[in-house]
Amino acid sequence: MSLHDDEKAGPLATGPALKIEVVERHELRRKKRKPQANAVTPQARWRQRNPIAAWCHSATASAIRRGIIERQPCEVCGDPKTDAHHPEWKTPLFCQWLAGSIIRRPSAN
Repeated sequence: MSLHDDEKAGPLATGPALKIEVVERHELRRKKRKPQANAVTPQARWRQRNPIAAWCHSATASAIRRGIIERQPCEVCGDPKTDAHHPEWKTPLFCQWLAGSIIRRPSAN
């Protein structure tokens, strides 16, 4: 058995030493994604095009985390898993609590 100059033998000299690479969790997720032609994600593009809506989302999320407002069950079906629906983006603390399936349902217009 011969070793190359850049490889080191293990403690028992049974073979080349293993190269262990420490990879952070977020790097693993990034490696699994397909490379995009433009490095800007769809979420980042949405935030750039809708700054008031993005501010409203983050203000509502912050208020929920701080306990200023409390997530309520859906006003239509009673489902406990809800999203905040804002009739007006400039008032992030005044929202309707609706289930995701109801928010994404096509309107009856």
